[in-house]
Amino acid sequence: MILLLDSSGSTAFTDLDNLRLTSARYLLDYVQAVGEAQGAAHRFAAANFNVDTLDEIPWTRLQGDAGRDQLVARSEGGTDFAPALEYALRLRQEDGGADEMAVVLFTDGAPCPSSPCPSGVALTAYFDELSSTIAALEETGAQIFVVALGDDSTAADWSALVGATHYRFVDASTDLAGVYHDFFAELLGLGTEAVRPLRDGDDTEFEVEPYLEQLVLSVVKSDPSVQVIVTNPFGGTPLPTRGGGDELHAIYAIPSPAVGRWQVRATGGAAQIWVDRQYATMVLDAPAAPQALGDTVQVTGQLLRRGVAIVDDPDLRLSVTATDSAGVTSLFELSRRAG
Repeated sequence: MILLLDSSGSTAFTDLDNLRLTSARYLLDYVQAVGEAQGAAHRFAAANFNVDTLDEIPWTRLQGDAGRDQLVARSEGGTDFAPALEYALRLRQEDGGADEMAVVLFTDGAPCPSSPCPSGVALTAYFDELSSTIAALEETGAQIFVVALGDDSTAADWSALVGATHYRFVDASTDLAGVYHDFFAELLGLGTEAVRPLRDGDDTEFEVEPYLEQLVLSVVKSDPSVQVIVTNPFGGTPLPTRGGGDELHAIYAIPSPAVGRWQVRATGGAAQIWVDRQYATMVLDAPAAPQALGDTVQVTGQLLRRGVAIVDDPDLRLSVTATDSAGVTSLFELSRRAG
């Protein structure tokens, strides 16, 4: 992925605590933690931008803290999205690029490369000029996400370029981590649920089903001093995979998690938690050609967790449903189980 962070002068007022930087580090930790549990090696690149790109970070493997610690915050100059997007396109065109890539552009306002800032017809023309770079990125398979802080005036322009589902407006920089989570959980193949707020002293409980490949808990705290304790069904308290300590976030990526009731408690302040699940993979094999009425149809199913077939559970059953032309769903019973 490529992170493009608006570092124009206005961010000194719209993002006083540099949460755009804190949230970017959360995103890197989230992707790294999930990838390590999946056995995947992710890379990232980044740049600040105002009317040019600054502090460019070349392709860097997400491993340890080296990459995330290179991110720095600036607040100076005007705002021009073109150099940042062209930088992303150059990186995409380098040899050895991954098949899948995401570009995340954070901004706190409309473009203003010079005075006067473009408006009306000039603003429309400005975004029209961006379209060729964005189209070139998308033609390579890259997905582009735009997050706007505090200024929603260019929502229609961005939505037309990257799609309404890839544009998100937030009122406050404290909401950035949630937006990044929502964008990337699906890209990483995780099932998600609504965010759970935690007040000081509160706990939340949830059930973990059998055969999960991975459980991912993302906690964003109101203050680094907030203590978060995760407890598994056996009373164990796993440590964060990434973050924790004096960070505003903690990521728990737990492969093959214990089945049963888990609990998360926050003390010393408030927090938010996202509970994500990576489900086992069902592989089905059935005849591709039409089968004669009355003949037995051979269907083979395997449930794979971390690439290994689950074969030792006598209660595991395969059921097949079908919907006829009238919309009626019927269940086909297995006449024979072969293992």
